[in-house]
Amino acid sequence: MSVAEVFSQIKKLKGQTNSFHSVSVTGGEPLAQPEFCTSLLSRLKSEGLKTYLETNASIINKEAIALSDIISADIKAPEDSGTDESIWTQHRRFLSAAQEKDLFIKMPISLKTSMVSLNKAIDIIKELPSDIPLFFQPVHSLDSAAAKEIEQKLKLFKSLAQKKISKVKIIPQTHKLFFVR
Repeated sequence: MSVAEVFSQIKKLKGQTNSFHSVSVTGGEPLAQPEFCTSLLSRLKSEGLKTYLETNASIINKEAIALSDIISADIKAPEDSGTDESIWTQHRRFLSAAQEKDLFIKMPISLKTSMVSLNKAIDIIKELPSDIPLFFQPVHSLDSAAAKEIEQKLKLFKSLAQKKISKVKIIPQTHKLFFVR
């Protein structure tokens, strides 16, 4: 789809509802398509719409960051994302570039997520302004066989993170609640 086609769909949706909070730019990794992403964000802003960028926080696109009102940055541990240790440098750079925005950070937690990765994430986040929240999200369903183990891990990680970061919460991955892949 082109930016014009996407915007046409947004206008159609906007006409069907009294209001909505913002337009979310997400899906795969929107910053992997820099020209489309910045063109869409620019069009949304020019029409007076609030923009919400959902990203894996690994690609810096300063124009897209500037055009985003809200940024949801997922930071994933190498053992959970299949990346190498360089992902921490990418996350640090992205979060540094986006810290002046209305930013929040999500960290998916799986049975594989290590204490080393938790500490690396905490070290990066504590460099940011203290009002930026961190949300842990269980990767596994809480009704799965791993439920008790992941619940214990989430509570432990939250307790450890709260010693260095002021705003730490546990939230579900809502797409799983609504059976969306």
